[in-house]
Amino acid sequence: MLAQVLGLCIAITPLIAAGTDYEEILQKALVELNSDYLEDWTFNEMRISKGVVTEAHYDPRLNDKWRLQSIQGKAPTPEERKKFVQKKIKETRGAANQGQRRDLKSLVSLNSLNLVRESKEYWLFEFIPNVGGDDNQLMASLHGEIKISKKSSIIEYIDVSNEDILKPRFGFRVDKFFSRIEYMRLQNLGPIVPSRIEFRMKAKALGMVDVDEKIVLTYTNYESIDKTY
Repeated sequence: MLAQVLGLCIAITPLIAAGTDYEEILQKALVELNSDYLEDWTFNEMRISKGVVTEAHYDPRLNDKWRLQSIQGKAPTPEERKKFVQKKIKETRGAANQGQRRDLKSLVSLNSLNLVRESKEYWLFEFIPNVGGDDNQLMASLHGEIKISKKSSIIEYIDVSNEDILKPRFGFRVDKFFSRIEYMRLQNLGPIVPSRIEFRMKAKALGMVDVDEKIVLTYTNYESIDKTY
């Protein structure tokens, strides 16, 4: 029996050490994710939702930060520009009010981290997302994945999806949920920024209203304001 126990200890010791190393790798990658780039970089956003393509430009030097450029390839009306900016302001305030829940560092539960695949190019981890609050049942129904590049040591993407039907509140049922944020590093060791965001949800509200949403956001043409990079 003692020999078996010693053999088991010897077998799992490398796994424990490896797990600690992987946790450190992930923590270092997460530290680089922040929104500081919004103060020093301009970029373009293309949004596709319900077949409608909307293109906009972000510049922190503008009073409203955002400028709507086109809808379905056509110049927007003044009213469309106004509604777009109001929507962006509302989204920004919502993100600020729920900052902790949207913080990717707090989203990843390190104690649930598990390495599921490793190649010469990347590590792929899975985890249970920390959605905040005490809803353990909701957390248990969600599944997260993180892919980290070995070459650049940055997070290539973070996925969160549901494995079971979600019922976050009375009268609202989520059959399908999927979100992915893809990242890239800007030139010359610049910040880590989003390159693409995808969101899909199929749900039913009060058993009558069907929700079938898919949104894809693509971010391009990042330029530094101070030309440091």
